[in-house]
Amino acid sequence: MANRRVYHVISFGDLGWKVELAGSGDSEGRLFELKTQAIEHAKLLAQAAERGQVVIHDRSGRIQTEYTYGQDPVRKVG
Repeated sequence: MANRRVYHVISFGDLGWKVELAGSGDSEGRLFELKTQAIEHAKLLAQAAERGQVVIHDRSGRIQTEYTYGQDPVRKVG
C-alpha cells in the first residue's frame, strides 16, 4: 500500500504561496502568486496520487482546512 502524499499550502511572505510535498524540503516546492492557485495545484497533485492529502495553512501557519483523496486503509478494531 502506498503512503499518503501530503501537500502543504503555506505562505511564503510577500512572494506568495508555496505548495510543498511533506518531507521533500523547500527546494521541491512550487511558488504561486495567489493562494487559490496554490490550492488548486495542490489538489490536482493529491488527486493524482493513490492516497493524497492537501493541508492548507493561513498566513500565521495554522491549519485552515484539509482535503483527503484516495482509499484509506481499513482500521481493525479489537
